[in-house]
Amino acid sequence: DGKQNGEIKLKTLFFCNLRPDKDGAFERVLAQVGLTHRQHGDQLVLVLAGEPSASVAVQFHEAGIKWCVIPEWTESNVGGAPVMNGTKVGTFSDKPTPGPSKEGIEEVEKYDAHLEPTPNLAKEGINHKKFKPNEIPSLEGHAKRGWVSTRGGPTHIENKVRPWGFVFPALKLLRQERPDVAVVHFGNELPSLALSLLAPLIGVRGVKWVWQQDQQMALPGRLTRLVSRIRLLALRFNRFVAVYEGGRAAMTARGIPDSQIEVVHNGVMDPEPEKNLAAVRQWLGEGGGSFNIDVQDRDGKSELSCESCLSILNPAAEQSLNLMSVGSMIPRKRQGVLVEVFAELVQELKSPALRLILIGDGPERAALEQQVQALGLQNQVVFLGKRNDVSRLLCGADIFIHAAAAEGCAYALSEAMAAGVPLVVTDAGAAREQVENGVNGYVVPVTDRAMFRERLKELIQNETLRQRMGEASRARWAKGFRVEDQAQAYWEIYKSRSQ
Repeated sequence: DGKQNGEIKLKTLFFCNLRPDKDGAFERVLAQVGLTHRQHGDQLVLVLAGEPSASVAVQFHEAGIKWCVIPEWTESNVGGAPVMNGTKVGTFSDKPTPGPSKEGIEEVEKYDAHLEPTPNLAKEGINHKKFKPNEIPSLEGHAKRGWVSTRGGPTHIENKVRPWGFVFPALKLLRQERPDVAVVHFGNELPSLALSLLAPLIGVRGVKWVWQQDQQMALPGRLTRLVSRIRLLALRFNRFVAVYEGGRAAMTARGIPDSQIEVVHNGVMDPEPEKNLAAVRQWLGEGGGSFNIDVQDRDGKSELSCESCLSILNPAAEQSLNLMSVGSMIPRKRQGVLVEVFAELVQELKSPALRLILIGDGPERAALEQQVQALGLQNQVVFLGKRNDVSRLLCGADIFIHAAAAEGCAYALSEAMAAGVPLVVTDAGAAREQVENGVNGYVVPVTDRAMFRERLKELIQNETLRQRMGEASRARWAKGFRVEDQAQAYWEIYKSRSQ
């Protein structure tokens, strides 16, 4: 199993200010990083801001990950009342343990009912639903308050990040675990620096520190270059990871030596488009059939039946052409631009077969729905809300569109590539690293709405081009955007830091 005398060769303590309560792309990355550690006889220890959902907990368990929660890191409120009562710091979960009460289990089952097993688990013949309710790992703290979720689910949550709240609990964990490498992902610079400086004072020495910058970074102004917080991290951190070349450039402009920076693109699992294409497209309305996916309304209080979706998506006599976009409905994602461009193309092309499918949720959704109503597009635009099955749904897309003003390395683009879909995207973040312009899609300037429209129109009208670019997308994903490659790259960075 790769171990020497039964002992762990490398222990990585991974601090991540995240509540992994959604079976999303990043949660699968964490599981894959854990699995890669286990395959090499090493161990990944996750330190989270909230407990994982049932399905995510099973992924972590099967990947050999040990995890615990620092409740002080994020204060979550439902109706103004604090609800984060996560696992006590120092109490780790790494195997199935007694779960929550009957009421809590019912909420978990209602929310997790449509989750599918992850590829790694599926390959091993493991389905998280085989666990009995009282065997679901690490659900302590959900029993009395039911199931709450910050990223999809039955209850709206407002999160308040408390960046300094993790420092002293993290020091305790460092002393307890004695890791070779400490990684900070989704963290805050100054508290992380304080943690790294305090560690030697409590006898924790020899730890190598890695900072992972998953989000977008703008090039700094003159003042920021001199007083950047991330620049201060270089006093203690040995390695920095960006998810796109623009992130590397932004770090070097802030004074981080280029030799200390690695770029690791965000990778995704294989959605097996050849397996899922027919079923997804049937569910999207081309055969009148059904697909085993639940659809929640924007408040998560009720479910739309497949028949309701079909009534929206199924054209009367023509085969639909599905344009899909995935992303949080926040201003910088600019879904409103997509709706405007779509409206113009519907009017110009006179095609009732065109469909715009928006996946995601957020504060801009109500305005987007009003925009669709005002344009009279309610029969051609559908909102699917937050989903746990985005990678599978993308298998039913004809074209993926994304008009963000700023990005890091968007998982949604990688997922579209994995599904074998051509893309039309704005030049934000890693877009030009994910999409080779004219090969697997088009990359247009953020402000050039007319070019975006024309590139999209070109793909709508040319089925042969769509097919060729879709095949190129799938090939590009296979060469550099697989989740297995991302996890291996992270492990190699950690390993090199420990030597």
